[in-house]
Order: sequence, then C-alpha cells, then structure tokens
Amino acid sequence: MTKGPGADEGRFSGIFREVASQSESERISLGALLEGLGHRSFGMLLLVLAVPAWIPVLPPGGSSIFGLAILILSVQLLLGRPRPWLPDRLLRRSFRRTAFETLAVRADPYLRWIERYSRPRQLWTFEKIPSRVTAAFAVLLSLALCVPLPMTNSGPAASLAVMALGLIERDGLLVQAGIVLGVLSIAVMAAFWGGAYLGLRWLLGG
Repeated sequence: MTKGPGADEGRFSGIFREVASQSESERISLGALLEGLGHRSFGMLLLVLAVPAWIPVLPPGGSSIFGLAILILSVQLLLGRPRPWLPDRLLRRSFRRTAFETLAVRADPYLRWIERYSRPRQLWTFEKIPSRVTAAFAVLLSLALCVPLPMTNSGPAASLAVMALGLIERDGLLVQAGIVLGVLSIAVMAAFWGGAYLGLRWLLGG
C-alpha cells in the first residue's frame, strides 16, 4: 500500500479513511497501516495501549502488560526513532480490509469530535529537546503502570492517552496537558500509598 499524499499533514480522520480506501488487497497488514499513518503511528499505538490500561480494575498483572508495551514504544520515542519498531511477525499480522473500513466509518464521528477541539499548535513541543522530554515522561508513566499495586493505573493511563492524542494531532497543548495530568496522577498515587504506609505503621505501632 502506498502512503497517500499529505499523509503526514492532513487531519487524522481523513488519513484513517484514506488508509482504509487505498488498500488494493483483501487484507491490511499492521505494517502497512503504520506506514500509512506516518508520524502518527507512535501516537496511535500509544492510544490503543493506554485506553484499555485505563480500566480501573484490571486482572492482576494486566496494567503491567500494557505498561511494558508502552515502555518499549516510549524508549523508541526517547531514542528519536521516526517510526515505531515492531517485530516482523507483528508487522505481518493482518486483518480484513472490510473490517478496517467498518472501523474507520464507526470511528469517524469520534475522531471528528476530537478534531473540533484539537489542532496543530504549540509545535515547538515536537522539536528535538522538548520531544525527548515528552518521551522521558512517557517512560516514567509507563513504569508507573508496571507497578503491581491496585488502583494505580487509571491516572497514568489517562495521561498517556491525552499525550497520545496530542502526538496524533500534532497538538502541543494536548501533550502538555497530558504531562500536567501525569504529574498530578503520580503525586496523588504517591500521597495515597505513602499515607497508607504511614497509617499501617501507626496501626502496627511502628
């Protein structure tokens, strides 16, 4: 599949539909999808992983699995890779084109709603040094997701989702909002578990 003109500059909703319509085969591979999404592929993968990680009550170890996957992507961002690296086995995984077209149609109203409020702005956020800072903070949030403690995943996951939307739409303001939300979520987590630890020590007479 050939990436359409302006794939890196257009709005995400249009690119999503374009990727679905330009495929000439009955199946679309993950590698072809990421190629079609261009620089937005990092944000898309982060969003896909962060949304389920946001579920407040996951099975034991669930948030750690998502956190590890996000950590791998975040380290690649930190290293300045233009596109995410995935094993060839994953890149060759494919799904039916008709199923993807259905997904694109159903997702379109939600994407357009997001695009009503999000637009390319604060583009200095995506320059070399600020983007590395963003990636380093994403690494920190992914490590927080890996912590095997209950009720600690929602805040970091929500922060990562907001940052991912900012990466997709080239919206520096959204990325910054995600970072602020992440700082607050980590502070709340630290205060909660710190207070729980001190309270337990007091109850035990420690």
